[in-house]
Amino acid sequence: MSSLDVEARLRGALNVARSEWAQDFPAQARSEEEGHLGSLITHIKLALRQAATTTELETGATPVDVRCDYRRIPKSEEATVYADLAIVVDIDILGELRTKVADLVQVKKTLYNGATTAPPPNDRWKIDLLQLHGLLAKSPTSAYWLMCHDGTVLVVPAKLLDAIRQARAASDQKTIIVNYTQVRHAAVGLDTYFIDLCIGTWLGSSGVDLVELARGDGTSTVASGLLEVAVRSLRG
Repeated sequence: MSSLDVEARLRGALNVARSEWAQDFPAQARSEEEGHLGSLITHIKLALRQAATTTELETGATPVDVRCDYRRIPKSEEATVYADLAIVVDIDILGELRTKVADLVQVKKTLYNGATTAPPPNDRWKIDLLQLHGLLAKSPTSAYWLMCHDGTVLVVPAKLLDAIRQARAASDQKTIIVNYTQVRHAAVGLDTYFIDLCIGTWLGSSGVDLVELARGDGTSTVASGLLEVAVRSLRG
């Protein structure tokens, strides 16, 4: 896989997408999380497409194509929704890798309103515990994308947030507030998250049950949006 330059191309595209999205985020900070997520995914799709085009122009070929498609799941299809996003990765690299992996993501935007700029960062997020428990019940490697006031996106394991809940003995509460200083040690960027999910297979599950649930192949789903990522070799 390393000889096919997939990691560098994927990481570069995700960093471009996140950076371009972040330029618009402060001005639209009052928008709902659904709108922010849709905008971010649009930037990711465009950046991946541009990266493939650039590689083809520079080298004359793109040995591995990385593309994604996103769709909202109509309310009529929703069952108990715990995630903002289900991600299904279909990997088919000739002679290297072949698998399908799925995982779940909850998106939270910062509660920080810009009242002060004093360090450390004042970002904090409200975590719905019913959603948190639902995510972990379906996928132990599920994650939260925490949107900061400056457009940075911190990706943290859902189980870390549950550990914070347990430390507070907050089992009888419906929500908890999590601060930046409590998650920064475990947070990674979107680029690292997608590398681990799409190439490293550190995250998610290849189990048929979760893949089908994430894609909404049955009668229910646990997410309100679906991102399908295809990583495919275009030549032998």
